[in-house]
Amino acid sequence: MRLVTVGTGTVVPDAARGSACHWIEGGATTALFDCGAGALQGLARYRLDWGRFPNLVISHFHADHIGAIPSLIFALRHGLAEPRTVPLDIWGPVGTEALFESWAAALGQWLVEPGFDVAVHELEPGATVEGLRRMAAG
Repeated sequence: MRLVTVGTGTVVPDAARGSACHWIEGGATTALFDCGAGALQGLARYRLDWGRFPNLVISHFHADHIGAIPSLIFALRHGLAEPRTVPLDIWGPVGTEALFESWAAALGQWLVEPGFDVAVHELEPGATVEGLRRMAAG
């Protein structure tokens, strides 16, 4: 297993810390846990394969844990040399689907229809994440 703490800060600006973001690899699967401000730059800084990871897990809806998700989806849609084909499973608490729908209403439908498959899985309190998608070979 490999854990990269991409960000551990809060919403308070700090030159040395980005907001919450953790990259976890275990066996054949990879997941990004939370995606706060500075996460995208941190993923690049640590040379992580940010264009192909298959799972995004949202712990809760504080801004320092979700603030960069729209930018992440935009980067996955427009920032890769080749169009993304890897599906993205998004795992989060109840309300995750409504969050994405409200972001799409404000920012555009591309957020929920980015040109690759996206599936939102809502988890009840106390539930465990099962069925994380495996990283595609490549």
